[in-house]
Amino acid sequence: MVLSLNTIDDFTTLVPHLIYFRAKLAEISFTVATKILFLRLPSNLRELSLSTWSIEYANGDLWETVLSSKFSHLKHFHLIISLDQIPHNYVTASHADLDNIVKSFNQSKYFLDHHWNVLINVNEHDRLKLVLHTVPYPIENFQTTLYDIRRCTSSPLTIKSAYRYVSKLNLVLHNDLASLSNDNNEYRYFPNVEQFSLYSNLMNDCRQFQSIEYFKNLKNIVNLSNITLLNCPEDTRQYPIELINLLLNHIPKLKSLIVPYRLYTCLKTQSIYNLKSLTLIFTIYSSISPPATRMRHLLTSHQILTNELILELIQTSLSLYSELQTLTLIVRDLDSFDNQFSEWLKTKILIEKNILYDLLMFDKIVRFYF
Repeated sequence: MVLSLNTIDDFTTLVPHLIYFRAKLAEISFTVATKILFLRLPSNLRELSLSTWSIEYANGDLWETVLSSKFSHLKHFHLIISLDQIPHNYVTASHADLDNIVKSFNQSKYFLDHHWNVLINVNEHDRLKLVLHTVPYPIENFQTTLYDIRRCTSSPLTIKSAYRYVSKLNLVLHNDLASLSNDNNEYRYFPNVEQFSLYSNLMNDCRQFQSIEYFKNLKNIVNLSNITLLNCPEDTRQYPIELINLLLNHIPKLKSLIVPYRLYTCLKTQSIYNLKSLTLIFTIYSSISPPATRMRHLLTSHQILTNELILELIQTSLSLYSELQTLTLIVRDLDSFDNQFSEWLKTKILIEKNILYDLLMFDKIVRFYF
């Protein structure tokens, strides 16, 4: 949300009966946001929900001043602060350090009276190093790691119930599993996940990854029975094949799968027979096989999409997956589809095979409908 003192009118005039307000604030200080946004909202607001990437908003005293003076009818206050780097002047080495960051919220009579608790999670292995949020976590998307989480002091019951609204969970894999079997303070639980994504920070050989141990821990914090989509979106990163196969065997309602093609070739397809949507990711495209591309010596054949492979994938998809409705192929790198490819699709797919498709040339996506 981009705000300007010259363009924002008083919300009290524009929407005098506004009772719910949600915004994402990027490069804007708390002081400026207060002047041009918070103090211009109608005082009868019932719910205020904010996401930001600034640690300046992690100040309960500032929030209490604004909320108590302006919004006497406020019933729900939601706040998420997500940082990809921890500020140098913030100490986060211990639980006590984290308690100190959130004490202006959790030790405030104003926040206690409203039952607005705040949690903070820190993990240097995650792509989001620090996440501070009100409880329960207020939106459907949440990113974290499975272990090595440091958090502020909170009751196990509060932690367990904090993520009940999360339906899209993103987990980041990393190599340091030293504390995987020693974390006795993992009380988080995600009961309603429907879309599950795995991102990889793995640097070592994936064959050394403790897939079985990781999966055991994963089942303890994530309810797998409601997941309908599994997403492994990174075509240039490593994924532990054993872990992915374990997941596929234990997600009974899986209908959509998004994976790099080089990972797909290693999967046990008997566990995904009931797929309705399959998306395969490639690094580059070449119209001929073997590929005539300057990068062919840097990539495996499973990272390169060719016309010959497209025909093969259509044939195998039709024979393997009786319920499949869409097959989507995505190219991630610089090489893009062209008019020659468009004509080839029209001839080989639409006319000869009578299969409908969409070609998004700019996005480098082709989708086939069965």
